[in-house]
Amino acid sequence: MNGVQIIGLVILCIVAIGAIVTLWIFIVLLFTRVPYVKTPKKNIDLLLKKIPFTKNDRVYDLGCGDAEVLIEIDKRVGAQTRGFEISPFAYLRAWLAVKSSGAKTRVWFKNFRKADISDATHIFVFLIPSVMQKTADWLEHNVAKGTLIISYGFSFPNKTPEQTIETDKRAHFASKFFVYRF
Repeated sequence: MNGVQIIGLVILCIVAIGAIVTLWIFIVLLFTRVPYVKTPKKNIDLLLKKIPFTKNDRVYDLGCGDAEVLIEIDKRVGAQTRGFEISPFAYLRAWLAVKSSGAKTRVWFKNFRKADISDATHIFVFLIPSVMQKTADWLEHNVAKGTLIISYGFSFPNKTPEQTIETDKRAHFASKFFVYRF
């Protein structure tokens, strides 16, 4: 093989890997319908100032992404934190983040709708509007009465939050936390 053939082979490999990654991302989005979007650290800090988490709480994140919300609650408050993620890339990020942080947070590569979350005191979700009603219906049947549900970014249709927490409106990542009691 000469230099031109080697360069051509390298380019072909890079294109093939890019195509495989693109296809995988498309398949994951088609299956989950929810893309991975990071919750800004500044907004996690605000959440922890506004919601009274305690070390006796059991906090679940349904679609935990990189698990940063859970890790921060674990590290700052000492609550039991658990997350579910069905996107392989996000799950790997979450698993690595938990391991590198030293947090006691547990994350599962699992659809949260197949999990028992009945012992939760708090549930965090950052989902998209198209799945919010189905998630609210599922939560109604799977959480204990009085569970605090915190939705970042989008509200549950047909539900009135007991509290809305505004984030910095000047920031490009401005959003709201909608707090419900189920």
